[in-house]
Formats: sequence, structure tokens, C-alpha cells
Amino acid sequence: MSRISIVPPGVGMPLYPARKDNACQCADVPTASFGGGMQLQLWALFEGVPQDAERVDVNLGPLGTIKNVALSSA
Repeated sequence: MSRISIVPPGVGMPLYPARKDNACQCADVPTASFGGGMQLQLWALFEGVPQDAERVDVNLGPLGTIKNVALSSA
């Protein structure tokens, strides 16, 4: 999770999840495998996101980029 980044409109550099006490403020990723068609909901907290940003592009590293993802407040 800590390697995932977001790019809000108007922000030149990607933003990475916030850290507290040297730990990512992200959902825990389970170690158990899950089958095809199953869903896994993950979350991460980001700092420095513009207040007026409603959507971002999410870079999932080797999985690719998902465009125009809606934001929600923490």
C-alpha cells in the first residue's frame, strides 16, 4: 500500500500515503490469498491533497493506473 500514489489535478508530483510513527496510514493487506471475482477494499490516508480535489488518478505500480477515482474525506 505504501507504494501506491495519487495525482490530483493541478498537482505536479504524485502524493504517497501519510506516515505516522514510521508506519503507513493504510489498510492492512491480508496475507491470505483470495479467489478470482472476490473484492478487497483498501484505504490509505493522504496529506497535501487540494481541498477542492474531487477526483484523482491512482497509480497502483505494476497493476497500472486507474483514472478519475472519486475521493472521500477521512
